[in-house]
Amino acid sequence: MWGDCLPTAQWQQPETRAGYSSMALDKYHMDLLNSEHDDDMLRGLASSVFWGYASGQAGRHTPGRALARANMLAQGRNGPRAVAAQNPADVLMHLRQARQELKNGNPGAALGEAMKIQFLGMSFASKLLMFLDPARAAVYDSVIAELLKTNESPELRKMAIGEANPERTLLGRRMDAYRRWCDFCVTEAAELNAQGSCWTDWNEDKSSWRAVDIERAFFAGS
Repeated sequence: MWGDCLPTAQWQQPETRAGYSSMALDKYHMDLLNSEHDDDMLRGLASSVFWGYASGQAGRHTPGRALARANMLAQGRNGPRAVAAQNPADVLMHLRQARQELKNGNPGAALGEAMKIQFLGMSFASKLLMFLDPARAAVYDSVIAELLKTNESPELRKMAIGEANPERTLLGRRMDAYRRWCDFCVTEAAELNAQGSCWTDWNEDKSSWRAVDIERAFFAGS
């Protein structure tokens, strides 16, 4: 999948993106991360990190940096701040525990478990959880934190952890903020689906709302 990554200029063309589906990308990761095979789960983790760095706001597309970040999971970090790679058995244990916490309806606890995986702060731990279960989990990064903090709604402002960089906030506050945010996204998705609403994917397919779709709409509105 990484080897087929398109050049930035080509990927940023609307007609190119129209040939792809974010739903298919989500399903690819979800299937890997929910597999019972260790290799699939580790591949899903690496690919989740890759895609988290590969694309973002304003058409950002950085596959080279994304691949380097994904490789750190297996190889560790070199240089003055060198860190050895985490034992794969430990990584798989945290992945499975995070997956179980999500199934139990505990996104906050799932976040705490996912953050035990080396090099995953709050942002990328939440991206991993989102790919594990897009219907019940959403991304919570510094952009979302700032949008919540400055939102007109008192309800949404209560979900902000109070700092531009959520990685520097105490774990308990991060877990609670993430739980509130996921609960909000799940509720909003259910309400829109009850109204018969749907959203339009890159390839013009229409789908019912999930937690991640609410978060992505919120993010896009920034």
